[in-house]
Amino acid sequence: MTARLCLGQPLPGWPSNLTALSIQLQPSSQSHWQLLPHEQGWQLLVSGPILELCQQLQPAMDEIWLNHPLTAEQCHALANLLRLGGRLYDSRPENSSAWRGAGLVWQADHWQQQQSQGPKPQAAGRLRLWQARQPSNRDQPIAVLGAGIAGVCTAQALAKLGYQVHLYDRQGESCQEASGNRQGVLYIKPSKKSELLAQFQWQAWQYSQALLAQSELSSLDKGQSGLLLLGQHAGVANNPLYRGSYQPLSPEQASSKAGWPVDQPALWLDQCAWVHPKAWAQQLLKQAGIQCRFHRPCQLQAHDQGWLVDNEFYTQLVICTGIHSSNLAACQHLSLQAIQGWVSHYALKPGQQGPDCILCAKGYVTPSVAGQLHFGASYGLNLNQASEQPKDQAHNLERLAELGAPFVPDAKGLTGRAGVRAATHDTLPLLGAIAQTPERLAWQLAHDQQQHECWQPGLWINSGHGSRGLSTAPLSAAVVACQVAGLPVPLSQQLFFATLAERRALKHPQAKPSRLNGRT
Repeated sequence: MTARLCLGQPLPGWPSNLTALSIQLQPSSQSHWQLLPHEQGWQLLVSGPILELCQQLQPAMDEIWLNHPLTAEQCHALANLLRLGGRLYDSRPENSSAWRGAGLVWQADHWQQQQSQGPKPQAAGRLRLWQARQPSNRDQPIAVLGAGIAGVCTAQALAKLGYQVHLYDRQGESCQEASGNRQGVLYIKPSKKSELLAQFQWQAWQYSQALLAQSELSSLDKGQSGLLLLGQHAGVANNPLYRGSYQPLSPEQASSKAGWPVDQPALWLDQCAWVHPKAWAQQLLKQAGIQCRFHRPCQLQAHDQGWLVDNEFYTQLVICTGIHSSNLAACQHLSLQAIQGWVSHYALKPGQQGPDCILCAKGYVTPSVAGQLHFGASYGLNLNQASEQPKDQAHNLERLAELGAPFVPDAKGLTGRAGVRAATHDTLPLLGAIAQTPERLAWQLAHDQQQHECWQPGLWINSGHGSRGLSTAPLSAAVVACQVAGLPVPLSQQLFFATLAERRALKHPQAKPSRLNGRT
């Protein structure tokens, strides 16, 4: 399986059967990343200044195909993206002087990296050796714990790369806990916390939209209705990340879109979908290579450089059990936070109708399905029990009124569903490898120890999505699957480091570890 980077317009004879990631770099003034599903993997579309993008990409390319004028500095950066033994192909003879300046020579129709005098130039932001992981053996099955939307997407992403996946869940079918609502929204709420959070959520939402578009679901299970984000959101429409996506609307225009009276300005996002998570999960599980093992305990035990799950041995295992991940000894140091949310269900009476699109403010409401209206959600911080809490329904009714509902449901006629989600301190998910202990990892980083002993062998995680799992779990699954397979991760370097499960240890290396022995 070859990872290729293509710079410039493709020419006849360039590879067409992309087996991993196709990366198109087009020079522009601003960086932009977009991951889309591809029939044989993923397609990562990238634009931006060449040097900046090369600093953010990982050095994991097998081939680089070039059809663009380059400077010597750009040649240096591109050469650093190659794996050992990788090849560069260039169709531009005028680049020969630039390659010579970069210490590379022309051989037939490709450039082959040669040893140059002096130290080899390094691309800024390059991964350290301790992060280089050997790709796992595709002849051995991989276990995925948890069959919520994160676990299902992870199983599908791994199976798409040729792995045999055993998907475990204690329930009798997928999406029975935090992902179990009748309607979920694929949405992006502009983030004010950090630019990295905004970038990740935007890229993840685009990927989820494209993945959902490929599914064969009925109109009862998915809908592309658009979204109204109510209220004042200064600067969002002019943010380069969102420019051209959000359309500012007056209250009158927003009312026309909603089919409900809206008394405040809004932002309109045209391409926005809702979906029945369980139905979508069942579609994703049709991917060949997935074996579902329901009614099985999601417990693991360390055993001889691997893991036992239900008395079966695995060398590679991905934890996707949401807030229940905190019950596993291997994950207790990751500090996931429980958030309980109650979603209300209301059977519409004759003459009543739901909105024509998704509406979001402090709460949300979706278009009605089969005469049912779904709205919410309450927010119970540090509540680790999926049950109705006092004032949940009253809270949701207040939010529904704020969203402009022209009728007031009777609280006694409401039903609903509670779910407990796993959140993180910075709202970004926890992805990738899990350390033996954060202290051990921090100590090895402080001493620049380029060894693998700080990681728990073959143990990965995809968790901490909070209330945005439908939008962020699919891309996160692709990121983890690429790490397991030893492929380029479909994120910029900045986003990759920002979503690492052990990012706290990376930010705060310590001089002395409190523990260095044993596995958790």
